Amino acid sequence: MALYHYRAIDANGKIAKGETDAINEFDLESQLSKSGLELIKANPVKDRAHTLRKLARRDLIHFMFQLEMLFRAGVPILSILADLRDTAETPQIKNLCANLYEKIDSGSTISEALAANPGIFPDLVVNLVHAGEATGQLPDVLKEIVESLKWQDELASKTKQLLMYPAFVTIVVGSVVVFLMIYLVPQIIGFVANMGGEIPMQTVALIWVSDAFVNYWWLIIPAP
Repeated sequence: MALYHYRAIDANGKIAKGETDAINEFDLESQLSKSGLELIKANPVKDRAHTLRKLARRDLIHFMFQLEMLFRAGVPILSILADLRDTAETPQIKNLCANLYEKIDSGSTISEALAANPGIFPDLVVNLVHAGEATGQLPDVLKEIVESLKWQDELASKTKQLLMYPAFVTIVVGSVVVFLMIYLVPQIIGFVANMGGEIPMQTVALIWVSDAFVNYWWLIIPAP
């Protein structure tokens, strides 16, 4: 599969230019036709580096879910990848589908094509897909992979929430302490001082802390 730079025209006569992956010019023409464009000219882009970016966990879940549903429906793998590539909503998914299509079309198995992208597909996923291919239970294996990825996503989300709660409490408590030391405590201390008499040691310590907050807050607040 190659990257083509194309020039096309729509039904209103407007010229469109762009780049997209395609098996050949006939495939490119078919892709553009689905978008309401008629191919005028196409040139393959030379020296193109095929680098794939890591997918977000939820994008990977969505991709594997679609793969499982279409595979269970009996759609051939190359047709699945071509369809997902043509309907991809993000460049990452589009490039991934094109990459897998190219490898499988060249003779690789699905697991081998996945293994060629270790930054996207974990070893566990690759090994499970390989087992599914060997046993003929690939749709069921893909379903289990999707469920496992969903569980991991939910666990990560809950963990993030748990970590955020202590941080939120710390910020609230810190804000209250700062308010007390900078605003409220000086007023109370002034009231106590005006009453006369000896000031208790605890109050003296509180005065010292309050003064530190008032005069050196710019050093105290950023401190961990």
